[in-house]
Amino acid sequence: MRTLLERAGVEPGAELERTVDLLWDDQPRANLWRKAIPDMIELARELQAANVPIGVLTNSEGRAAELIEELGWSALFPVVVDSGRVGIDKPDARMFAIMSERLGVPAERIVHIGDSLGADVLGATRAGMRAIWFGGREAEAPDGVFVCANAALVRATLSSLSLQSP
Repeated sequence: MRTLLERAGVEPGAELERTVDLLWDDQPRANLWRKAIPDMIELARELQAANVPIGVLTNSEGRAAELIEELGWSALFPVVVDSGRVGIDKPDARMFAIMSERLGVPAERIVHIGDSLGADVLGATRAGMRAIWFGGREAEAPDGVFVCANAALVRATLSSLSLQSP
């Protein structure tokens, strides 16, 4: 919340801190992270139609499944691993192991897509998964990590990965 407000131009100080606290306290009641990345829901539908198991792995406050249901996406994301529910945060490898178990897919066959280098990319690769760093910087990406700026690039990367063995 602080980062978003600072990037929006709110000056550091007591007012910023009060606003951060207010937004954070209100987050569990009315999840503020509800805008889908353009074309990613369509990509999820395509993956589902191709019988690719997909899920959501999130460092959240425990209400991610409810938000997904509220948005009408439960059928697309039948597996939700929420740190607020399991008591572990990414990049802990146990979070990724829970996802692997719930999907019924070995870690080495999973491609984790995330926007955080530390929590998502490094967590996934340390857990034995492949990773796509969504919105990342190519120059900072670890070896073997794919960087994609949009859903079309994710789609193309996933397509190319399906032709390769893990």
